[in-house]
Amino acid sequence: MELLGLLSGLDTYISLSRGGLDTCKQLCVGLYEAGTVNLQSVCSRFKTGEFASNTRKVERFFKNKRLNDFEPVRYIIDHLFADDEAVTLAIDRTEWSFGQTWHNLLCISVLYGKTAVPLMVFPLERKGSSDCKQRLELLDKVLSVIPIYKIEALLGDREFIGDVWLQGLKERHIPFVMRVRNNLTIAKEGFVGTIDALPIPQQPTFHGNVHIGTGQLQLSTLLSCGELVAVVSYNIKNPLDLYKQRWGIETGFKCLKSNGFHLEETHIRHPDRLKMLVQICALAMTLSFIAVRQNTQKTYKKKRIPTSFSL
Repeated sequence: MELLGLLSGLDTYISLSRGGLDTCKQLCVGLYEAGTVNLQSVCSRFKTGEFASNTRKVERFFKNKRLNDFEPVRYIIDHLFADDEAVTLAIDRTEWSFGQTWHNLLCISVLYGKTAVPLMVFPLERKGSSDCKQRLELLDKVLSVIPIYKIEALLGDREFIGDVWLQGLKERHIPFVMRVRNNLTIAKEGFVGTIDALPIPQQPTFHGNVHIGTGQLQLSTLLSCGELVAVVSYNIKNPLDLYKQRWGIETGFKCLKSNGFHLEETHIRHPDRLKMLVQICALAMTLSFIAVRQNTQKTYKKKRIPTSFSL
């Protein structure tokens, strides 16, 4: 089936006009085939229309249209995961500069295989880390689409720590694993001090409940290549094993940027337009996974390996 045909299900998810929906589909296919967000390269791969008119159409699309925050998430989850399949989320930032413009995106992604697909994006419009309010607002948007019972865990690195943030996750009953700094002060069974002052065995170790600030969480540690990795978790079995999967969001960012769509080369500066471009990149990533899955199923049925990859 041709790529546009694989996107036929998009019609029931994305509430755009007929023309807007067609442009969105063409952009997804163009991104998939061009491997770059350079809109001239993308437009040159449109299946209908003249190049000049397609370029103007895309410029108007980014100027006048916006994708609903929730609809792409529903499409991605429904097309990559079974109804009864749990999903693992990861939160992180990616940033880069373009000329005098600094792009800084807070992102919640869903892990898929060894990579991750962006679900919700919040342009911070400044350098530096996000604050707790921004994280929880973004998370609440995700939770309005993905029910809590479907979430296996939320993963985050050392940037995503703090009493209000962790308490907010617990109040929402979200299982999580967050890496913490080794000099974080904890209280545990008569011990009060930093994590790196604990006796740390060579093997992965679960230290049980510890007090961090005003809250109580579970602490686990691992010595990896001489480096101490400490994570706190809530309602999670084998948190260290699960935390290893967090690297998928870094791979996902590479798919968006240097190893994929080269997002850092976009000339788009307006935050809302950049956010929509990331949403379309996420749909294009989903399209690529659907295409591979379709091709794999055909190969399995024919019991042979094709000499070329043709869609």
